[in-house]
Amino acid sequence: MKETYGINDIFKPDSKTERWRVRYVWCLDDFSKGNCFLRHREYNVTPIPEIFSEIHFLYGEYLCEKEQKLRSKLTKLSQLKRFFLYLNEHGMVETKKITPTTIINFMKDLKCSTAYDSNILLTVRDFLNFPAVSAQFQDGLADILNLIHINRYERLPSFYSNEEVSKILMSVDRSTPQGKKDYAGAASLYDRVNKYISLAGINTEGKHHGLHSCRHGLASRLMNEGTPITVISEVLGHKFANVTKDYIRIDISRLKLVALEVPSHV
Repeated sequence: MKETYGINDIFKPDSKTERWRVRYVWCLDDFSKGNCFLRHREYNVTPIPEIFSEIHFLYGEYLCEKEQKLRSKLTKLSQLKRFFLYLNEHGMVETKKITPTTIINFMKDLKCSTAYDSNILLTVRDFLNFPAVSAQFQDGLADILNLIHINRYERLPSFYSNEEVSKILMSVDRSTPQGKKDYAGAASLYDRVNKYISLAGINTEGKHHGLHSCRHGLASRLMNEGTPITVISEVLGHKFANVTKDYIRIDISRLKLVALEVPSHV
């Protein structure tokens, strides 16, 4: 990479162009190891504190023995790293001195969605129950994480109306080579979608604005047209129709038909 593109450190690319070139190499490396690649990769990351590097590696080996998929393994190791960085930041460098209070304070420090935070805690619990490292911590430390509530339906999926989608498409100048390329989706899809959402003047406050929101918008449109849930499932590429039923939550017009009236005395 250094000889061909002048990239000195593939772990710390300096520009967006360098990140894309490095990404191709990382994807090939991931695929050679597990027939899949990590969709999102962090660069210029803070390394794992050296005091925890060995047990972090051991947990990775444990996940391999459990035949975890590469993507699941990388996600769990990233979540565990967040726990180690918290411990290091608060001066907790001796595992035997980590107490239930430490775990509780770490839980309070998590500021993301309930579902995301819960997944981190599930990984920490699995790690603390891992026999090869559990002896290095206080007995029963994982017990405080026995009850973890995951609210999958905490947030409604983000989606855009037919009118908003039309505005986005109309903002693409298909009379130019770049516009034709963008419209055909032959470039970075996330960047292109956001570019034209901005050009169309679509309000994204409080909403996601990536490719998943486009899928949610398609599902919403199909539901509004009365398309059976099984057909929508096939269109979206879902293996099971039960996964697609999650989109029913954004069909506001039909939800209103089954909504209960609020009693007047409430």
